[in-house]
Amino acid sequence: MKRLLILSLFCTACVVDRTGQSVTSRVAREASIQTSRVQEAEKLVKRQGKRLAELEEVMAYRGEQDEMELENLDGIQMEIRRLRNDVEKLLRAGTQGTSETDAFRTDADARLNEAAQRIDALERSLGLGSSSPVVAPQPTPSPKDEAESPDEEGKSQPEASDSEEAKPEAAPVEEAAVQENDPLVLAEQALTDGHPRVARAVLERAMREVDGAGGDPEVLYRYAETWFAEGLYEQAGLRYQNVVDKAGESSWAAWAMVRQGECFQHLGNGEGARFFWEDVIRQYPESEAAKLAESLLKG
Repeated sequence: MKRLLILSLFCTACVVDRTGQSVTSRVAREASIQTSRVQEAEKLVKRQGKRLAELEEVMAYRGEQDEMELENLDGIQMEIRRLRNDVEKLLRAGTQGTSETDAFRTDADARLNEAAQRIDALERSLGLGSSSPVVAPQPTPSPKDEAESPDEEGKSQPEASDSEEAKPEAAPVEEAAVQENDPLVLAEQALTDGHPRVARAVLERAMREVDGAGGDPEVLYRYAETWFAEGLYEQAGLRYQNVVDKAGESSWAAWAMVRQGECFQHLGNGEGARFFWEDVIRQYPESEAAKLAESLLKG
């Protein structure tokens, strides 16, 4: 009986290993170790999940950035296409402008050549067919006054004597050549024929090419006459004033002042016209221009 009790005690007691530890304590220790490992694994899973979430956010952000870059790239490509379109338009406009400019130059050259040919033909025809001296400005004085009026050099033109009238009218070759190329004769003939622009072109060329022509009072006066004959009274008045400023002591200045009064009269300024005519009478009392101014004041 006693043995049975001792045997039961041995059977119900904890088994001890060779280190002196019981099985239950070792199992409890391993269970605690496994529990700690599970907790660490859970922490690692949480960290991995957090890292995965961060990676997803980064990937989403990068996706948005890539999308924005693509949108920007599309915008840049559209801007490049627009700029290319603008460049093509400018190139077409430049080509069209160049062609129009070339056509305009061709037309202008043709017109200038035609005008030069007409002027040359007019000069040749007038030089050979007309040898009359330059007459006084319109309104014209009497033939006697024309003979006494000064020429472009300020000298009076003497009348032809009976013996000279009896001589043949043929002039030397040198005199005929000078008469043919005289710009004053050509301009006066063009004004008589009703071509003030042709006369202006002849005088402008003379003022450019002939020394001293730009300051000659008669040339300046005839140049102003071209504007007056065309009905451009404001421009004509300015050109007549140029005669008065540059040749105030010559008789052409008196005639220019008379014409200035007529310009004001055509423009509807009667008081301005009277001022110029009275000024002519006061400054050039013995001149033919003063007599004309008196008649205009009375009229």
